[in-house]
Amino acid sequence: SIFSHFISSHISTTTQFTYSPGIVIENDLTIEEGKWIHSGTNAIFHVYGTTTVEDGGTIYMTARVPGSTQTMNATGDVIVESGGFINGTNATMNFGSLTINNGGTYDATSGLTTVSGLTDVYGTFDAGSGNLSLGSGLTTGYSVTVNAGGTFTGGSGNHTIGSCDLNGDVVLTSGITTIDSSRTTPANMAMATESALTFDDGNGTIKFTGTRRQIIHSQSGINDRTFYNMIVDKPSETVNFYNGQGFDLTIDNDLTITSGEFDTKEETSGTSRNLTVTGDVDITGTLTGNAGTHYFGSLTINDGGTYEATSGTTTISDYLFSQGTLTDNAGTIVSPIGFLGSAPTMGGAW
Repeated sequence: SIFSHFISSHISTTTQFTYSPGIVIENDLTIEEGKWIHSGTNAIFHVYGTTTVEDGGTIYMTARVPGSTQTMNATGDVIVESGGFINGTNATMNFGSLTINNGGTYDATSGLTTVSGLTDVYGTFDAGSGNLSLGSGLTTGYSVTVNAGGTFTGGSGNHTIGSCDLNGDVVLTSGITTIDSSRTTPANMAMATESALTFDDGNGTIKFTGTRRQIIHSQSGINDRTFYNMIVDKPSETVNFYNGQGFDLTIDNDLTITSGEFDTKEETSGTSRNLTVTGDVDITGTLTGNAGTHYFGSLTINDGGTYEATSGTTTISDYLFSQGTLTDNAGTIVSPIGFLGSAPTMGGAW
């Protein structure tokens, strides 16, 4: 069925508008009250204009036959107003952009949500066990912005985002959050954490990828942040800190540098930041330590990998194993277990 515009208006909260086969709305869809339930067997729901869910309105995607699929393609803007609700259940949800205003809720549940443009969260975004792709590869702005008062709950799926600005209540997924780009202005910003942020790493992994430089920052006055796992896997370029707004980074589990470089200094000023990794540091790319204090549970430098050690002190509580390049930069390396592998270049203390 094809509609030009569709407005669901003044439906009681106990009444449900259910549409089972595929449906196309050539312009705008507005749900003012009641429930739009899209169900069926392998059905596709297209909206080519703006989709707006107002106070008391709900879009609910559900498969009538177990194992069948539901898809919502909303190529324009999707706006969830205060009191509005979208539930993706196990559907595939494709949006041009997504704005969740204060009091509005988007529940991805267990499907796949893809937003090709920007995601702006003032209300509640609950990812559930679903997988997300939010602004992958975008450079024109932050792909995901969680504003002060907004809530993002990552759940357990795998998420790919271009870049993010976090300033509300944020719990990352227990899976992998891949940041695959950075915005052009401010230059190369990939992950901004603001002063009002309440942050929980979700015991998940933050992974930096892509060919652009990626800068991470914390608002002035916030001098430390904690991740659970971190991976740098870049065919080229560097991950480092923003000038004047870097932070001491604690990684509660493992740091893996598969390719590319993680540089622990702030750009421009060159101020060094401290790095603590409770678990293993595994390097096949490059870790540049500068002049901070580093603490590692263990350190593995693989063939082709490089650790340019801090000129301060690197303390390793367990083993240090190297088949790559270790340069101490006249700093001190403390390792009670000792050293295994090829000989390091030493100018400082051991």
